[in-house]
Amino acid sequence: MSETNNDVLLKYLKAGNIVTTRTAPEEIGIADVRANIRDLRDMGFNIQDKWVTGTNRRGRKTRYKEYFLQTGA
Repeated sequence: MSETNNDVLLKYLKAGNIVTTRTAPEEIGIADVRANIRDLRDMGFNIQDKWVTGTNRRGRKTRYKEYFLQTGA
């Protein structure tokens, strides 16, 4: 049985990685990571997000979310 996108994403986040909609396709091969984030949250995983400001390819200021797995308390 092959891994689902949810499995791949969860393993990636459990390893302490942060994912964004921009990095997910390149780093883990998931095109619509937000859907998988929603699925994992619905399953009870404590996936947090935060807004960050960066620069896009054209040099313009942009905002996007970083997603990470909250562990411990």
